[in-house]
Amino acid sequence: MSYSVRLVPYKGEQLLQARNHDGMISPEGEFYIVAERGDMDYRHDSFAEGYLSLRKNIHVEKFYRDYLDMHPQYSNIRFSYKDVLIHLFGFTNYEYRNGCAEIDVPNPKYAGYKMTDEQFRTLQGLVYVNRDSNDVLMQALRYEKGMEEMEFQYGKSFQKRR
Repeated sequence: MSYSVRLVPYKGEQLLQARNHDGMISPEGEFYIVAERGDMDYRHDSFAEGYLSLRKNIHVEKFYRDYLDMHPQYSNIRFSYKDVLIHLFGFTNYEYRNGCAEIDVPNPKYAGYKMTDEQFRTLQGLVYVNRDSNDVLMQALRYEKGMEEMEFQYGKSFQKRR
């Protein structure tokens, strides 16, 4: 299998090189470029499958089936590869959609992962280098604030509630 995504992480000052790109952030705060800004489409699923199979030597479908066997209460939820990487491995997704940066973070109810301080620092750096509004960072705090059911379309939902 060949993957068209880069498995090269960016962190700290290297984030300037990742400007105008969408991608995934590891729990250690490393940003992996997946696509040019606003052009993610299905690519995050390809990245998630490639990262897990190449870097972690994990067969994603088997891993997910095993997870559902151990946690039957989640059998009605259909995850994509991207969702598996986020919720079951603790990654964070940063991408530009609908005219605004959008952030997806792990929901701790699935595997206990929460967004790490390193991920938040990387998100702050990405928001800065891409000149996004700091308000989009509130999306990253929704599970800690008990707002997990809230939709963050266009990055404006939280602004209305402040």
